[in-house]
Amino acid sequence: MAVLEPKRREALENILAEYLKVKKTIHEPARFAILELLALGNPLDYNGIKDTLRLSDGNLHSHLSKLEEKGYVTSVKGFVGKKPRTEYSLTRSGLTELKQYLATVISTLKTMESRVPHG
Repeated sequence: MAVLEPKRREALENILAEYLKVKKTIHEPARFAILELLALGNPLDYNGIKDTLRLSDGNLHSHLSKLEEKGYVTSVKGFVGKKPRTEYSLTRSGLTELKQYLATVISTLKTMESRVPHG
């Protein structure tokens, strides 16, 4: 493993420290994908999300519960005929947090490009 020059190491550590401030709830790949999918604007039912993202029931349920707990998504339960159906939508807070998360990621990339000495 190569040893980094002190100047480059410090630059990378500073960038990493800033990046680690991101919302960990959103940073998890499956939750990020759920939020991205819901950000397209239309409510989606549980099976639609599950099929699109190819997540197991347990995995999807866990992630949706966490996102609902944080107030990033909301659900409406109902029936289609006699079958239960739960639709999920992105909340205003969820959209705001998603935008802030993306802004942090973009800022981190720009900082890396401009401040990390290449060598």
